[in-house]
Amino acid sequence: MKRWLVLLLFGIASAQNPQVDVDSLLSVINRTNNDTVKARQYLLLLAELRSSDPNKGLAYANEGLKIVKKLKWEKGFAAYYNDIGTTYHDQGKHLIALEYYKKAFTHRSSNKLDQQGNAINYERLEFLGDAMLSSVIAAHL
Repeated sequence: MKRWLVLLLFGIASAQNPQVDVDSLLSVINRTNNDTVKARQYLLLLAELRSSDPNKGLAYANEGLKIVKKLKWEKGFAAYYNDIGTTYHDQGKHLIALEYYKKAFTHRSSNKLDQQGNAINYERLEFLGDAMLSSVIAAHL
């Protein structure tokens, strides 16, 4: 019973103060040596800061992308590029968002390479259609 009460109070406190969530995510990053965990936490930081401090969220996303690149984690690239695109979309930067959505949307069978020779083959199709469509429409308006 005590445990549920503590969890409930923590949930209420973090809902009222988003900084608690940010601090918790940063704490996990600082405590772990597991790069996959760190990469996931940086992505959660981007999501947490998307509306309150998008520039800070994008800075954390860049840190996470470094880890994803080191791990050569394809799904991680897709998740990051999709969420970075959404962050730019929310800021009204639709052309930049569209570039990130394209990166997230490129299928691995295309065998495309970027300027550094890294494969551009990210398969994150879920939730992407609506975001791309709205960015394309906004860019053309």
